[in-house]
Amino acid sequence: MAHFNPDRKFGVEIETNTRRHASTIANEINRQFTLAGIDNRCEAQSYNHRDQSIWKIVGDASISGWEIVSPPMKGFDGLKQLKAVCKAFDVLEISVDKRCGLHVHHDAADLSGEALGKIGSLYAAFQGTINLLLAPSRRNSWACRPLNW
Repeated sequence: MAHFNPDRKFGVEIETNTRRHASTIANEINRQFTLAGIDNRCEAQSYNHRDQSIWKIVGDASISGWEIVSPPMKGFDGLKQLKAVCKAFDVLEISVDKRCGLHVHHDAADLSGEALGKIGSLYAAFQGTINLLLAPSRRNSWACRPLNW
């Protein structure tokens, strides 16, 4: 059984095809951060790949919508931030559909080459089962192709 490692950094990207303005989304996320006592903020930005200490909302051409991108986070504070962002989605009635995705990035800087190889081998061995978690339309898309090792 997997468990949450509060010492490992992680980050998320949430795609949505909402028609709401990015500043409206950022304002509600900031309101939820304040209500939850979170010392962080969110802002709408032009598309960029800069790691930052704040959440950002950038355009996403793959879905003609927005991508809400977290900073690198750690521990239960990071989970609390993610929960607040999800609450903002609820308040604004923003949803995702099969065209959207949630990407979770895990810091693997402390893993050895052998450990990374094992992860890759396990994924290759079980990718058929793992891919059942995806909508059929995303199982062999340009963004999510099967590994053929």
